[in-house]
Amino acid sequence: MARGARLAVQRLDTRALVCGRHPLGEADLIVRLFTEEGGMVSVVARGARRASRRFASLEPMHSLTVRVELPSVRELGNLVEASVDRPRLGIMASLATLDAAGHALRWVRDAAAPRAREPMMWRELNELLDALDGIPAVLERGVGGATSLLVAFGMRLLVLGGWALELDRCVRCGKPCPTDARVVVHIAAGGVVCRACDGSAATSGASPQRHVVLRGEERRWLVACACGEEFPTAGPRAFDVGLALIDEALRLHSRGDAT
Repeated sequence: MARGARLAVQRLDTRALVCGRHPLGEADLIVRLFTEEGGMVSVVARGARRASRRFASLEPMHSLTVRVELPSVRELGNLVEASVDRPRLGIMASLATLDAAGHALRWVRDAAAPRAREPMMWRELNELLDALDGIPAVLERGVGGATSLLVAFGMRLLVLGGWALELDRCVRCGKPCPTDARVVVHIAAGGVVCRACDGSAATSGASPQRHVVLRGEERRWLVACACGEEFPTAGPRAFDVGLALIDEALRLHSRGDAT
């Protein structure tokens, strides 16, 4: 590069959500922002940890309006300004909504590609946070509660990321799933594996894969969630199984271990 040449810088004014913060030195923060116009970006907030609280608005859950500078040849950008655009104080009302919001933000942090605009993911995440903001504190685990909304969002996130799980038929032989039967989901394989194919894989010396067992009503509920449809019949176990399934699917995809 010639002496005196300046790096090309993209200046971006956009709405954003904080997906992660890490200390840098004595006074700064590295902030992961999921932005409406620029996707996932990492920026330095200079002096954010000083007593002046220049960037006091850098809290998760609230939608922010930010101005960032993104050099084209460096991963880290620079946070110039940040202010709250839409506060979501209702999420603070219960541990369930706080946990669900934090879980969703971590999922998006891992799923969103760097500096790639994700309009559908942005919309789905904000709709989830708005819904959590309006949930009564007593409604935690039922359908329409915090955990239920989180699982529905997670299933949609897998679809938007191109990692949708096949839950209607065997991913190996194509055999349809019986309506009410239990099924085994091999997450690394990308969906349901029927009993015959599961047995042949075990005898062929294939490496074991993380799997989740779903009851009929749980499978149907998760399919409806992935399609953005309402399916009111889901027991408490469906929420736990759904969370485990989504967590593992995103973990495997972030490592490149899933098909």
